[in-house]
Amino acid sequence: MRLVNTRVALLSFALGASLCAQSVATGAPPFATMASIPEGQIDLANLNVHIVIPIVHKAGVGIPFD
Repeated sequence: MRLVNTRVALLSFALGASLCAQSVATGAPPFATMASIPEGQIDLANLNVHIVIPIVHKAGVGIPFD
Protein backbone atom coordinates (compact mmCIF):
# COMPACT_ATOMS: atom_id res chain seq x y z
CA MET A 1 0.00 0.00 0.00
CA ARG A 2 2.89 2.34 0.76
CA LEU A 3 4.36 1.76 -2.72
CA VAL A 4 1.03 2.68 -4.33
CA ASN A 5 0.81 5.90 -2.28
CA THR A 6 4.37 6.82 -3.29
CA ARG A 7 3.61 6.24 -6.96
CA VAL A 8 0.42 8.31 -6.78
CA ALA A 9 2.28 11.15 -5.04
CA LEU A 10 5.07 11.15 -7.64
CA LEU A 11 2.59 11.03 -10.50
CA SER A 12 0.55 13.92 -9.12
CA PHE A 13 3.72 15.96 -8.53
CA ALA A 14 4.94 15.35 -12.09
CA LEU A 15 1.54 16.22 -13.55
CA GLY A 16 1.27 19.38 -11.45
CA ALA A 17 4.78 20.50 -12.37
CA SER A 18 4.15 19.96 -16.08
CA LEU A 19 0.91 21.99 -15.95
CA CYS A 20 2.62 24.88 -14.16
CA ALA A 21 5.49 24.92 -16.65
CA GLN A 22 3.07 25.54 -19.53
CA SER A 23 1.71 28.83 -18.16
CA VAL A 24 4.37 31.22 -19.47
CA ALA A 25 3.15 34.75 -20.12
CA THR A 26 3.65 36.14 -23.60
CA GLY A 27 4.49 39.69 -24.56
CA ALA A 28 6.70 42.28 -22.91
CA PRO A 29 6.79 42.37 -19.10
CA PRO A 30 5.32 45.54 -17.58
CA PHE A 31 8.62 47.06 -16.39
CA ALA A 32 10.95 45.66 -19.04
CA THR A 33 13.96 47.56 -20.35
CA MET A 34 13.49 47.67 -24.09
CA ALA A 35 15.78 49.04 -26.81
CA SER A 36 14.13 50.28 -29.98
CA ILE A 37 15.53 49.25 -33.34
CA PRO A 38 14.07 50.04 -36.79
CA GLU A 39 12.59 46.52 -37.09
CA GLY A 40 11.04 46.38 -33.59
CA GLN A 41 12.29 46.11 -30.00
CA ILE A 42 14.90 44.13 -28.03
CA ASP A 43 14.38 43.15 -24.39
CA LEU A 44 17.74 43.93 -22.79
CA ALA A 45 17.24 41.52 -19.87
CA ASN A 46 17.07 38.34 -21.96
CA LEU A 47 17.77 39.61 -25.51
CA ASN A 48 14.38 38.54 -26.86
CA VAL A 49 13.53 40.35 -30.09
CA HIS A 50 10.03 41.55 -31.00
CA ILE A 51 9.92 42.22 -34.74
CA VAL A 52 7.05 44.35 -36.06
CA ILE A 53 5.84 43.44 -39.55
CA PRO A 54 3.08 45.83 -40.58
CA ILE A 55 0.23 44.43 -42.67
CA VAL A 56 -1.67 47.31 -44.24
CA HIS A 57 -4.45 45.60 -46.14
CA LYS A 58 -5.27 42.11 -47.33
CA ALA A 59 -8.51 41.35 -49.06
CA GLY A 60 -10.42 38.55 -47.38
CA VAL A 61 -13.51 36.54 -48.16
CA GLY A 62 -16.39 38.68 -46.91
CA ILE A 63 -14.42 40.73 -44.34
CA PRO A 64 -11.24 42.66 -45.25
CA PHE A 65 -8.20 42.35 -42.97
CA ASP A 66 -6.93 45.82 -42.01
